[in-house]
Amino acid sequence: NILSVIFGEVEKTSTSKSTKLLVKDYLYNVRKSHASRVDYLLNKEESEIIKTLLLGINIIDKEQIQQFRSTGLIHLLAISGLHISIIGMILFTILKRLIGYRVGAVLTFIVISVYCLYTGLHVSTLRATIMLGIYLGGYIFIRRYDGSSALSLAIILFLLYNPFYLQDIGFLLSFTAIAGIFYIEPRLKESILFGDNIVISSIRIMLSVQLALIPILLYYFYKLPTYGLIANLAVLPIMPLIVILAILMIITSYIYLPIALFFAGGVHYLLVYWLKVMELLNKLPFNELLVGRPYILVIMIYMLTVLLWIFKMKKRWIFTTLSSMLIILLVINISDWKNLTLHFMDVGQGDSMIMDYHGKYIMIDGGGKIGRENELNVGSRILMPFFESQGIKSIHTVFITHTDYDHIYGIIELVKFMTIKEIVLPITYKDENNKWLDIIREIANENSIKIYYMAEGDVWRLGDVQITCLGPDEADVIVENNNNSLLLYIQYEEFDGIFLGDTTKKKERAIIPYIQNIETQIEVVKIAHHGSATSSSKEFLEVAKPTISIISVGIDNQYGHPNKEVVERLNMYSKYIYMTSNQGEIIIRTDGKTTKIESVLGR
Repeated sequence: NILSVIFGEVEKTSTSKSTKLLVKDYLYNVRKSHASRVDYLLNKEESEIIKTLLLGINIIDKEQIQQFRSTGLIHLLAISGLHISIIGMILFTILKRLIGYRVGAVLTFIVISVYCLYTGLHVSTLRATIMLGIYLGGYIFIRRYDGSSALSLAIILFLLYNPFYLQDIGFLLSFTAIAGIFYIEPRLKESILFGDNIVISSIRIMLSVQLALIPILLYYFYKLPTYGLIANLAVLPIMPLIVILAILMIITSYIYLPIALFFAGGVHYLLVYWLKVMELLNKLPFNELLVGRPYILVIMIYMLTVLLWIFKMKKRWIFTTLSSMLIILLVINISDWKNLTLHFMDVGQGDSMIMDYHGKYIMIDGGGKIGRENELNVGSRILMPFFESQGIKSIHTVFITHTDYDHIYGIIELVKFMTIKEIVLPITYKDENNKWLDIIREIANENSIKIYYMAEGDVWRLGDVQITCLGPDEADVIVENNNNSLLLYIQYEEFDGIFLGDTTKKKERAIIPYIQNIETQIEVVKIAHHGSATSSSKEFLEVAKPTISIISVGIDNQYGHPNKEVVERLNMYSKYIYMTSNQGEIIIRTDGKTTKIESVLGR
């Protein structure tokens, strides 16, 4: 069945790679080989730690990372300046005795530079390599090393290469930690006299790093590890030994396996000790101090206090400066306390709105999923970080408009992390059962959360905030789940807002008589069903005429939301249209008289 035969000349060709790519491929293959050796010699958990610690292959699962973070040991998983210092100084100490200071310094810098490239040029390793290079340069060119000058030069080189490093968390943590050692530690030594042995010196260094990093840790991670100092005191002393034994383990695995297994045993027992310390500290109460993201002014006050202390300014100057800034902060807090703040969360193709009133938080819906079923989703990746940034551990009330997964799934996940006082559902669900309702009732029962059912005419109050249910009615017979949606009318003094869940035009028309009786201008309407064509009718918008229309919708969603005709109608009857797909999180602040709106993306 051969139809034809083709003859031709075969010519051998070669594809040449640049030197840069050849080096990169070689280092990748070497690292891959090293990783396979580590996998063979250690168990899975220990192998993951060593590969992250030494090879820059970060594969530790999220639960384990949280344990490192809550004990203040997360920095040890980074290929940090500590590793560079350990490897570099041990190597230089050996080489300077064998071949002299200058040649030893040159060879050490070459090895460290290759290791920096081998592990992926992380900010902290690059910073440490530059500073160690300057230190070694002192031996090469017979010059005295000055830590402050080396730190400053490293910062300048980074920012000349890319000014946006100023917004990189790795850059900020790495350089701030070193600045703490250089500037805070000497003042601690002068101010606190408890002797000067190795233990006291270690405590001072770790305390100086912690004091320097507090503003950054709170701004980006919102929490402080309560037992971080204890954990670092327990684990840091064994770090050089872990690094040395792990390196010897990898090297000897290519020479004679029994020797490699001997070193692997040492690594194993040291890691068992490390993990046991974390386990014990994580079992202690209050292992993390949730503070929230501080005001920029608070960070400035803290930094100014530390600077004034470092430079030994007069106490009168310190008192005057701090008093003035604290008064300004108090005024800001008092003005914020009067506000009702609404956060329309960017949860993709779903709905979630969070209200902050006098430090109490109320939610309307919790979004759905932004990943696969077995992944962390909206609850842990979007809502939980928001509440942590506010320093909040509990929610007063959660309104669930209806049980579509893109409104309820985030709440189911959120219950694992936070305390919820009460959940409010539509009255039409009181005698109903479905998958999501059963889950909500189950977790409410397990966590002692009260469940209430709201019907048309029911009113919920918190201080001056009043939420009135416009539907559904107890007598309603619902066929389509979207029509189960709670229709909520929020009042705060002269501020009015309407939240429509995923309701349809039929239900919108049913509440028109109620809206006609509203005497003041409606500031906000959360548009129904992500701007779908099934809602936002002309009849409804003619009556409501909201100043601001909010559409919670995902970028390039499969449903084509928002509908083009709906957007055109909104342009006719609404002054401003905001979409989470364009603006990200949308924030509305009102004191009951004036309303301000802003968005995270600033569009």
